[in-house]
Amino acid sequence: MNPKHLMQLTVVAELGSVAKAAEPLNVTQPTLSRLIKVIEDRAGAPVLRRGRYGVRPTANGHRCASRRAGSCHPKGGRAGR
Repeated sequence: MNPKHLMQLTVVAELGSVAKAAEPLNVTQPTLSRLIKVIEDRAGAPVLRRGRYGVRPTANGHRCASRRAGSCHPKGGRAGR
């Protein structure tokens, strides 16, 4: 997985909001949302839990955000991609 994408996921997780993370990352919110969807598709599991008050990383999201790309898959194995 692209280290830049994982860094962007880390910023989203730290700020708790895709919209808030878009500005310091110098990207639009829709672009960042699409990137998160790509990360989730490649990881084979959600990386963020979306809620009324923002986003929080899932266990898989924590693994991805800590930049351990080899561990950016659901517990118990690698995604089939």
